[in-house]
Amino acid sequence: MPIQSKKTDKSLELRVYDAIGPEWAGMVSAESVLRAIDDAGEVDDITVKINSPGGSAFDGITIHNALKSHKAKVTTIAEGLAASAASLIFMAGNERKMHENAFLVNHRASGIAMGNAKDMQAVARDLENLDKSIAQTYASVTGLDPKDVMATMDEDMLMNAEDAMNDGYATEIIDGKVPTMMFDKRLLNHLPQELADRFGKRESTNPEPEHDNMTPEQFKAKHKDVVDGWLNDEAAETYANAKNDAKAMLEACGGDKAAALDAWLEGKSIDEARNARTQTIEEQLAETKAKLEAAEARAKELENGADPVAVNPAASVDKDNAEDGIDPKTLAVFKAAKRMKNDMGRNAYLSDRGIELNQYTDWLESNG
Repeated sequence: MPIQSKKTDKSLELRVYDAIGPEWAGMVSAESVLRAIDDAGEVDDITVKINSPGGSAFDGITIHNALKSHKAKVTTIAEGLAASAASLIFMAGNERKMHENAFLVNHRASGIAMGNAKDMQAVARDLENLDKSIAQTYASVTGLDPKDVMATMDEDMLMNAEDAMNDGYATEIIDGKVPTMMFDKRLLNHLPQELADRFGKRESTNPEPEHDNMTPEQFKAKHKDVVDGWLNDEAAETYANAKNDAKAMLEACGGDKAAALDAWLEGKSIDEARNARTQTIEEQLAETKAKLEAAEARAKELENGADPVAVNPAASVDKDNAEDGIDPKTLAVFKAAKRMKNDMGRNAYLSDRGIELNQYTDWLESNG
């Protein structure tokens, strides 16, 4: 299925709903994506919805680079599967969203070769170079070390939305239904066999749509062999309690996910985390209050004629070393103001000596 596009006002939506590769084979090619972008003309926003098993690494890299270099804001959305080359396209987004039941797959490059031993060695070398380039692409976006990225690529595993979010591949998890698509298994040789078997059949990714209308009891009855052992009342209650505890911990930490995770790892109770946050806020308020009081006191001293140069000899300036074009006395005022620790006191000091703030800021720009 070729690239699908839809333009509305200054926004362009692209749908990558098939394998990545040559257009003549019915895949989404780099050429077709760039053509759709060019045909759209000037746009401010580009949204790329993805449900693809991947394909040609070079087409994926080309599409990634085209989106990254475009002046529009790019949002990529993994709606079902963003695997292999499709995951490279996903990484081009300024915002990278995944449905909560979507998956991401990054893995080492693969290829087919014929020839003698030297030919095979050359192909192996090329694949290693391609792996490094791909790993660096992921690392540049996520901030991860390329070696850690390569380790993930070695695992050839489905990365769920939560893991992708935690490692920086995704920036947001969203709810919603995943579109069902059909992939030809002949196009999936680049994927691990497990994924090819799972997503490469000529059938809907939801082969039993009647599940949507089943009650929990009906589902349990039909799939008793699968359900027994993991879906039971006790497990469900434990899961619900864990979710509620996590939500309460996040609220206790004021919505700070990093602080909530630290509190959880440190074994703090909800009350301990809440008390720690309250104490931190009180300390910050006390520190801010002290700074404001000091600033106000300093401003009053300056308004009453206090001279920083008099009380701080380091603020004086040698007339013989005055900067060109600036009166030594004015320069001394500038440098004294620069050494002052608060804007209120600095502005009052400058104003008291008849110097405008913009004169001072211009001097700062030229003198650091």
